[in-house]
Amino acid sequence: MEPKEFIKAIEEYLIKNEIDIDTVTADNIDCENYEQLLWGNDIFDFRFGATRGCFIPAYNPSFVFKFDFDGLWEEYCAAERGFYKEACAQGLQKCFTKIYKFDYISNTPMYYCEYASTPFAHDRHLSEAEKEAVTSHTSKFGGPKIPLTWAKEFIDYHGAETFDKFLQFVISRGINDFHDNNIGYIGNRPVVFDYAGFFEPSKSC
Repeated sequence: MEPKEFIKAIEEYLIKNEIDIDTVTADNIDCENYEQLLWGNDIFDFRFGATRGCFIPAYNPSFVFKFDFDGLWEEYCAAERGFYKEACAQGLQKCFTKIYKFDYISNTPMYYCEYASTPFAHDRHLSEAEKEAVTSHTSKFGGPKIPLTWAKEFIDYHGAETFDKFLQFVISRGINDFHDNNIGYIGNRPVVFDYAGFFEPSKSC
């Protein structure tokens, strides 16, 4: 299914089930008003975190659509888009999933993002030499905790110099939440797919 078709299918599902996407928050997502978002269907899988929801095509996904809770959409999806543009300017675009504003459902902006799989490959055992090869980089910058196998595969794919540059980039921008729900792979390319950060939203938005 193409992105435009997917947006339309989501919108039709929401209308049919009387779901108001504009009023979804992290606090009320578990309420009965939105329970049909969480049910399995043949259109999308719905996942959510502390600040955002995500629509994933039910079959063979190559992209997802993200949106922000609470109407504070410029705080997270737009921030992530900003980080991606900065990463592109520094030649680090292959280290992150591409994201951009695509369309609206009702009054809620939907952001297109490349789909990355999370096969938990970073749980595999590394030799002490492999661990030291990774930590020799991470210890230089005192940066965030990163799963070692994913970091090792990052270095193998992107190169050690790019890994150092990546670490400096994420540290300087406060991107420090690297876990199974934020990092993964496009094919065999290690990427970060959730990198908006987590901060207290502005009350003026």
